[in-house]
Amino acid sequence: MPKKRPSKSTKKLHTLPLIRSFNFFIALAVLAGMFAGVMLVKLVYRGEPLLMQKQQAQVELGSYRYEFKDGNATKRTDALTNSLQKFLDKKAAADCAGLEPSRYNVIAASVDRTQVLLGYGCNGNTDARMFAVHQNDKWELLSPTNQFDNVTHIPRCDHVEKYQIDKSLAPVCYNDENNTLTYTVR
Repeated sequence: MPKKRPSKSTKKLHTLPLIRSFNFFIALAVLAGMFAGVMLVKLVYRGEPLLMQKQQAQVELGSYRYEFKDGNATKRTDALTNSLQKFLDKKAAADCAGLEPSRYNVIAASVDRTQVLLGYGCNGNTDARMFAVHQNDKWELLSPTNQFDNVTHIPRCDHVEKYQIDKSLAPVCYNDENNTLTYTVR
């Protein structure tokens, strides 16, 4: 007796449970992958993801913070040092449009400590330069970073002369006349 061929409607009935179980296993695999991803994020970051953490503004006074005498470094706690720290902390908190953390580093200071050369920037970068001066019992930032050569970090001569910047902070300055750079030893 010849075998009876299944009709087309019977074939559909047999394949429908296979399709449903295949879809079930795919959905289960997707859910398991999502669960594993969430667990991995929690394990690696242990809280807030690194990209979402708010970076804090930074101020580093460097050697300005210390007095060096007889081979020892003593931390300064005088009013001038504290006022510079507070001034730069306030500036750093307000800079970079609040989008990126700003950073100020004291690079050098005059002997009387009333003038400082700063490295400044946003998001940890301190490539830009500017001066801060203490006069009339307060600190002020001098005209921003556009007064310095971006490559050599040497200030403009008219800038250092106008603000009487100590030669120890700017031993060399530059002029830019008729698109010709000239450097002057002060």
